[in-house]
Amino acid sequence: MEHIPAFKKYDYPVLQQDKLSLPLAGLIEGIYIVFLAVISLDSGAYDKLLGKSIAEFVMPYMMLLLLPFMMMSRRGASYRGTVYLLFCSILVWALSSVAWSNVRFDLELIVYPLYMTWLSVTIAYLFTYGVTFRDSRWEHVATRMAWMLTAVFLYYLYKYSLLPGGIGGLTEHRLQGTLGGAAVIHFLMIPVLAIHLANASIKNSKWIQSVSWAGVFIVVMLIMLTGSRAGLLCMLLMVAIVFFSTKRSVTSYLLTAALGVGIFIAISSLISFERLENLEDSSREMTYATGWKYATTSLTTFVFGNGYGSVWPWYAVETEKLFGIRSEMQSTEMGVTLYHPHSLLLGLLTELGVLSVLAFIGIVIVLLRVYSRAGKSNDPLRRYLALGILCTLPATVMDFYLFKSWDMAVIWWTFLFLAIAVPKERKSG
Repeated sequence: MEHIPAFKKYDYPVLQQDKLSLPLAGLIEGIYIVFLAVISLDSGAYDKLLGKSIAEFVMPYMMLLLLPFMMMSRRGASYRGTVYLLFCSILVWALSSVAWSNVRFDLELIVYPLYMTWLSVTIAYLFTYGVTFRDSRWEHVATRMAWMLTAVFLYYLYKYSLLPGGIGGLTEHRLQGTLGGAAVIHFLMIPVLAIHLANASIKNSKWIQSVSWAGVFIVVMLIMLTGSRAGLLCMLLMVAIVFFSTKRSVTSYLLTAALGVGIFIAISSLISFERLENLEDSSREMTYATGWKYATTSLTTFVFGNGYGSVWPWYAVETEKLFGIRSEMQSTEMGVTLYHPHSLLLGLLTELGVLSVLAFIGIVIVLLRVYSRAGKSNDPLRRYLALGILCTLPATVMDFYLFKSWDMAVIWWTFLFLAIAVPKERKSG
């Protein structure tokens, strides 16, 4: 089996697959990478033809293709199942909350987005269930995904920033793409950066190191070009943790700091930092205040929520089936708010109660456990990827990830399940 010598074998038992499943797994892995590339690229023409996004059209078929993975033999229980069940419990609670929520429109506009949210996490779960984690195969998959997405992000740079007015256009056009706008696309760039950093830490392969450092430079540049405050903070958090948790000489610290300053100066000449300097956002402030009022109306609403879609009927607004037009701001009995919560945690708390927040915290605890365990087991790529996923979580305070933008969600979940697909520790005795 193909093996990258730079990655060592780890001291915990690895998941196994029977030999007959290996060709199928290899085929599905290739199809899956193509699937992710297709939903990542510009699909405006297909949207008009199909009446829905290309991701909405392709994802159900991708799930059917991945179902045979469930029949593959496997030893041991991994953390993937725990995370999958925790998130699915949130979705089941959201669906059941319709019974008491004050929904003012067709229930299909509630059920369909929840179905697509379930589909995004299930596709990622099924794929990682079938990926062979023996030796370094999963590392190949993660690395291929990282480079595929790096190429996609560079395509976004060319299509959405360079074409309108050359390099100078970057001062007016923030980097964005089909996967997400400038404010949210860093949600995928951070895990990609983590994979490049992990591969750059390889000591016995100069070629892999050099190529990976090029990937690091490219993704850092792209994150800065988004102009996203949350993206920049998440990136700095991850880099700081990596920097200070790695044993280095004083000379190495100085050289790394000098390189960082050089990259910052080079990129700052191309973009404007006015948005990063202005932290005021009145529309979000009103949204957060209104959401908090709804959440704290009573002990019942705080614990169980107001019901999914009762405060922020975002899908009904986006499809223009609620008011006949798409309006960014909505007036409610508790105040003015944006049409979606612009915060995953606030959305969970307000509409689904503190119980759903606790379930999401359970997912975070699993990630922290895997990150800690990977460090003890000399598993650098898993450790860096788990850290990258953890460092995207602060951004969930600033936008409504995972429940919308399903093409982005399925890629993020794939990275997460790749990071945590290790066997649980067996209790001695």
